[in-house]
Amino acid sequence: MSKPAIRVGTRASRLAMTQTLWVVAHLQQAHPEVDFRIVQISTSGDENRRQALEQIGGVGLFTKRIEQALLDNEVDLAVHSAKDLPSTMTEGLMLAAVPEREAREDVWLSREGKALADTPADATVGTSSPRRRSMLLTVRPDLVITDIRGNVETRLQKLESGEYDALVMARAGLARLELTRHVTEILPVDKLVPAGGQGALAVQCRTGDDFVRGVASAIDHGETHRCLELERHLLARLGAGCSAAVGCAADLVDGKMTLLAAVLDKAATKRLQIKRQATTETDADLAGSVADELIGQGALDLIE
Repeated sequence: MSKPAIRVGTRASRLAMTQTLWVVAHLQQAHPEVDFRIVQISTSGDENRRQALEQIGGVGLFTKRIEQALLDNEVDLAVHSAKDLPSTMTEGLMLAAVPEREAREDVWLSREGKALADTPADATVGTSSPRRRSMLLTVRPDLVITDIRGNVETRLQKLESGEYDALVMARAGLARLELTRHVTEILPVDKLVPAGGQGALAVQCRTGDDFVRGVASAIDHGETHRCLELERHLLARLGAGCSAAVGCAADLVDGKMTLLAAVLDKAATKRLQIKRQATTETDADLAGSVADELIGQGALDLIE
């Protein structure tokens, strides 16, 4: 009798494949009776590497085609970097599993090995993230922040060639690719508040596909899943997409949920930041109260 097969959709980049191979290896270990097959899917964000992500526009630049393949029954599972997934779940799809989170911090990579505080004024810093750009400018307004596109290795090459003096990247991606030797400094979460979902993977399936969901549940990490849902709930309440300078980080410590959130304008002239620990609220209530306080302080104007 042939094994049941599960097709796993992912982006074609090296980082995405590394993440997906990790997911498949752990699923295979838990379910040797299942045949897992990886399907690489090219996304619009991968195909257009010339323009800044803000200029390309649209929601789900790195996820939409993979989600459509799920809906069209071309794949059965999808593996995403959780921060790339739109905060409102696509109808007909659900989070089947969220593995334990890798490090969530942003990191500083300096060509000359200088820390952020010691970097000379007017140094050229590369990032494709409006969030990182605005937060960096609130810490070091004398830096020149410019856009950078390309995969991790391409960005590192641009740094080493002198095109940039420094880069800001996600610690998790470098860790998964075993490239943390390039990191000069791990940036404090309260200074560069991470993107919602940063460091986490999101494993998606079709709603109602109980077999696939059951298989994927083997790698679900309850605490990370809960924190991710809280971060996504906050982003959805704020209506914050990938072009907004918004960061958030949820943590479960001693049974109590804490949520840190920051909203900035793109010119980095105003920064709103709140950290709150839940008392008797549900996770949704905590996200809602933090969102409402930020909105009351003018967050929607900064996002728009």
